[in-house]
Amino acid sequence: MKSIVAVLCFLAVVVYCTAMLLEEQCRAPHPFASCDGSVPLRKIYYFNNGTNRCERDYTCAKGVNHFEDLVCCMTECPYGNHHPPGKRGSGREY
Repeated sequence: MKSIVAVLCFLAVVVYCTAMLLEEQCRAPHPFASCDGSVPLRKIYYFNNGTNRCERDYTCAKGVNHFEDLVCCMTECPYGNHHPPGKRGSGREY
């Protein structure tokens, strides 16, 4: 039973990280939320259009350009100055 749950969790992560966002979605402005004290902040990674890189932030907001880890951000937004680990970049910089 534990192995089935582990496999399902692994597949969920793979599916979550394999769908690449459109460049417009990645380059959309990063929303800044005003969080009250009752909502916990969570660590996210997002593609920063100003620096052309995935960067870490803490927020209570949810967004299409918010990812749980750096690898997912780089996989879904392979634009700008980085590329997924183990893969060559396209050479394009914006």
